[in-house]
Amino acid sequence: TANANRAKAIAKLQQQHPNLDVSFTLPVMPEGLTQDGVNLLSNAKSNGVKISAVNIMAMDYGPSYNGDMGTYAEQAATATQAQVKSVLGLSDSAAWKSVAITPMIGVNDVAAETFKVDDATQLVAFAKSKGLGWLSMWSATRDKQCPGGAKNSADATCSSIVQDAGAFSKAFGAYK
Repeated sequence: TANANRAKAIAKLQQQHPNLDVSFTLPVMPEGLTQDGVNLLSNAKSNGVKISAVNIMAMDYGPSYNGDMGTYAEQAATATQAQVKSVLGLSDSAAWKSVAITPMIGVNDVAAETFKVDDATQLVAFAKSKGLGWLSMWSATRDKQCPGGAKNSADATCSSIVQDAGAFSKAFGAYK
């Protein structure tokens, strides 16, 4: 399969370059990784890949998720940590360190979902308490207010919310 072939190629690269860090960026729901994501990690491990991080895309959950995006991201990370711990055979702390979170800032593609600056601040506190691998955002280009203010839909060039320029970068920058 494509996953097995990719995993074998990555494992070979890691044998040749022992310091090569490999992370997988995967879709997630508040309940955790999809089964395809779990299968990809399991396949990679069984083919000898040393996985440094699993970066979850905490965004675009669908129309039935219209609550607090910071809380959904925490739930997704918590569920992913348990999956990573099980699949990769890691300790609690090692599993937390291997989880990274990338939310879509501002209005998401699913318009009912809006990740606000206070969600970023909430996520930083969570990341510090758990020792997460890293926090990121989709995308730095969007870390500013749209001309004319808030919008009801996602925009590739701005967050579609009222915010100061760079507010998400500043909030996420508090996590070192």
